[in-house]
Formats: sequence, C-alpha cells, structure tokens
Amino acid sequence: MTGALLRTSGVARLGGRRLLQLYGADASRFVQAIITNDMRTVVAPGDALYGGFLTTKGRLLGDCNVVQTQTDTFLLEYDEGVQDDLLKHWKRYKLRMKVTLEDKSDELAVFATLPASVAPDDLFDYVVPKDELATVLQLNALDAALARGGAIFTDPRGKDFGVRAILPAGESYGYEMLDAAAYNDRRIFLGAAEGKELSDGIPLESNLELLRGVSFRKGCYVGQELTARTQFKGSVRKRFVPLALIPAEHQDLIAKLSALPFQRIDAPSLAPLREFLVSDAARTHASATVEQGAKLLKPGSSKAVGTVLTAGSELSTALAMLRLEHLLPKAADNSASDAAEASPLMQFTTQGGAFHAVPYQPAWWPSVDVATGKMYEIVIFDEKMAEAATTETLAVIAHLVQAAMNAHTAPTLPFVTLTYAQSIDGSIAAVRGAPTLLSGSASLKMTHTLRTLHDAILVGVGTMLADNPSLNARFAEGSNPRPVILDTSLRCPLGIKLFTSAACEKPVILCADTAADEELQRRRRALEGAGATVIDCRTTTDACGARHVDIRHAVGAFVLVVMMAPLRTN
Repeated sequence: MTGALLRTSGVARLGGRRLLQLYGADASRFVQAIITNDMRTVVAPGDALYGGFLTTKGRLLGDCNVVQTQTDTFLLEYDEGVQDDLLKHWKRYKLRMKVTLEDKSDELAVFATLPASVAPDDLFDYVVPKDELATVLQLNALDAALARGGAIFTDPRGKDFGVRAILPAGESYGYEMLDAAAYNDRRIFLGAAEGKELSDGIPLESNLELLRGVSFRKGCYVGQELTARTQFKGSVRKRFVPLALIPAEHQDLIAKLSALPFQRIDAPSLAPLREFLVSDAARTHASATVEQGAKLLKPGSSKAVGTVLTAGSELSTALAMLRLEHLLPKAADNSASDAAEASPLMQFTTQGGAFHAVPYQPAWWPSVDVATGKMYEIVIFDEKMAEAATTETLAVIAHLVQAAMNAHTAPTLPFVTLTYAQSIDGSIAAVRGAPTLLSGSASLKMTHTLRTLHDAILVGVGTMLADNPSLNARFAEGSNPRPVILDTSLRCPLGIKLFTSAACEKPVILCADTAADEELQRRRRALEGAGATVIDCRTTTDACGARHVDIRHAVGAFVLVVMMAPLRTN
C-alpha cells in the first residue's frame, strides 16, 4: 500500500469534512471580512480559494476551502474537528448582513483526488493523475448532480494536492475509493496541516501563506494585525515541516541521511530517502508509535528542537513544528568555523530513540530567506487574483479620467495617476541604482493599459539613465502617451530608446532655465535636434544646495505648452 500510495493517483472520500452553504447578497462580503484570503478572486461558479479564520489576537481557529456554486452562493468545506469553533465564529460576525448559513453536510460529500508524487523511475516529478482523476472530472457533465449544489475544482493550495469534488451524498459513482487515511498520509507527506492541527497556531508558522491561503494586499479582516506585522516587520522562527521517520535499526540509511543538509525532497542526494518511502519498510504504522506532542531531539541532547504534530498511518512520515535555526544555513561569515557550521545536518531523533527523523522541504515550497525565515517566492497574486485586481483598478482609473475630462475642459493642472511597483517588503530595487524586475504579466498589462488612458507619462532622468524604458503601450491596445522627463541639468543621453526607436514617442524634457548657461544651451540644441521638446522651468534648492526642477511649475508648464497643443492623434 505504501509504495502504491506515492506512485499512483486515486480518489478518496473525506468523511471528516463538513459543508456550510452561504447565500445572499452579502455572502462574499461576509467571508471577505473574516478570512485570511481575498474573496475578490472568487467571481464565477467553480472558482475556489483556501484560507483560515483567526481570533482577534491573530491565532488560527481553523481552515477551509471556499468555492462558488452559483451567483452569491458559496460552499465552505472544513474539518469537523473545528466545527463548533468555526460556527460560533461565523455567527458572531454575521451581524445584519444579508447572508444565510445552511449546513449541507448530510446532502453533499467531499471527494479528493490524490495525484501520484513519485514517478515509476523514483524521480519526484509531478505526475498528472489519469484514470481516477478523469473519472471525477467526467462528473462535471452530470448536470443533475451539480444542480443540487455541488462543485468540482482544483485544490486551491496547488497542483500537488489534486482536485476536489463536492457531490451528492449516497450516490454510487462507479469507481474504487481509497480510505480517508490515505488522504491524510498524503497531505502529511506534502507538509500540509488541516483542521484541529492548526488550532491556536500562527498563520505564517503554519505555512498558510505558502499554501496560497493568505492575502497581504486585501483590506482589514479579523485577526489581521499579527499576520501583517510578522510578514512586513518580523521574522518566522519556526514552521510546520514534514519529516520522514526512519526506524532505528536502519543504521546504514540513517548514516547516509545524517550527513545531508535540509533540502527539497526531490533533490538528487535524497534518492535513498525516496527509495525508503516507497518501500515496504516505510509501512511502520508510525502514528501508533510516535504520538502527537512527542519531542524531537538532537543526539546527545535532552533539549527539544521540535514537536510532532501528527504522524502517518501507513506511511512513515510526520508533520512537526521545528525551529528553523536547526534547519537553515547560518548567515554568511568568513571564518572557517562558521563556514563548517553553515548548513546544519539532519541529525534528529524522536523522544525515546525509536526513529531517526529526517526533515525535508516539500517540492512545492519556495526558497527560504535565511535571515527572516520567510519565503522569497511568496505567491501574492495568482492569475485570477491578478486579473481581478487589474480589471478593478482600470475601471476605477477610467472612471476618474472621464470625470476629470468632464469637469475641466481647460485645466491648468493635469489629472495625475501615480503608479509604482514594490516587493512584499516594500523595496523598489534589490540594489540601489540597478533595475529590478518586480512586475508580472498581469501588472504589465495593467500598466500599459493605464498608459493608453493618459496623455503623458512622467519619469525622472535617473530612471532613464538606469532603465532606458520605452514608455509606450506595447502590451495594450491604444495610443502611446507622450514621455515627459524631469531633467534639471539635461543629462538625458541621445542614445536612449525614446530617440532611437520608431516604436517610441519623442520626449518632452523639463529642465532648469538654460538662458544663462552655455553648456545647457548646447545640450538643449542637441536634444531638440533629436526630436525632443525642451521646456525651461523654475527650480528649487534642497538642503544640500542642489538645484531641482519645481515639480508644480514644471507640470503646469507642460500642460500649457504641450497638452494644449494638438500633439496627439487618436
């Protein structure tokens, strides 16, 4: 069974899951106010997200999947172990919202496909489920079944977790079922806690953000403060980590694995561990031997470095809370002693010494920041979220632009939209003065569409020198904006794309008064000869004595000299 569990896909009925139906005009708004994720991504039947519910102090009550079944109608799928806490929580915050809560656990059942994690050649490449998954997906054509309030959707935590189906209970669907224990063993192997295992935990320590269950860009929700503070200002010192349990009698294997650092389960050096996990030797009924709360120790030490949360039934794996200082490399140092200790070795035992514990990174984990314990590749926007944010933002901007045009037929100052890109920690570049790619395809589309809604795009000369941008709308339909460059001393070079590329508009350059400076006059003539429009503006002096273009006067001058002239055709 153990080898088959990881090598093949299957379907399991999850009898321990409960279902709550929400419907009404305020159903989405109700969930949005209390869940860690962003309900704005759930916009059509079949859309789903994963998230958690928090106490006012930011501790987890439980997790759930939310899937839309009809307009203003959603199913919340959650673990029965947290039913009482979640129902009490939901009813407390329902208030006067137009939403009805109705239990559907007796009418509908939850099924999950289990994608194969190990290919036949023992490589940990993702294996697309075939027959069993196809069977479940074919149920999508059973209109009569789905009309009773069910849904079929990709597990929102990621492709490794397969597909989930919510279907009428009591029906026979004509295929062999795996038991729920097989599902639990698989998710423990993947490093995902559920239900009661999460109770009173902190979302980031419980890996909720790695499982696409936390949005750091939505508005306020109950318990948000601790999660946001940890993400933006704090550090994550411990996390839920999956680990393999090797019986103490396998000394040769233990010796090999003890010499390795913490790494991904699909790493070449962990081939011996993968071979063990698909062998009969891994079928040790670890949960009967390693109890919840058991301590993990370093050899020769009585001090605990972690605590077992849960263990597999027929797969020798467990999920534990481990302090990252015992797993991650230390910060770089030039000393030989620190270099030798840079990567801790995986030398852990369970309390009593029955098992050697080998923590590993699931294949779906992103990279870890050694200094903070947070992930470099946190998923903030998935494609649906990005599209939703793009559509919403563009609609607002288009409305404001039109309103500005209607209200001001001859403005002295323009309508301005400020746009910028930043990383999750608020940085706009990795190295000062060097360009850093922060935008994805959706944000590029939004940025270029915004350009088509505006007559001009304003940048500083520093941006031109560092990035040499085209400042056109090549990723959207519409006309290009007029590039405007703030350049006090006319440092803008003639070799930039705005002068050399036929796909770019010629720039307007706002500079200091050039009348009394022969060098500025020479540069001005050269720029105008290349096609630029140069406008003299007032300047201000900063605390260090440096001169800068007065931005208000510069923008006003641009409006009078350029925007009021017929320089653009639509």
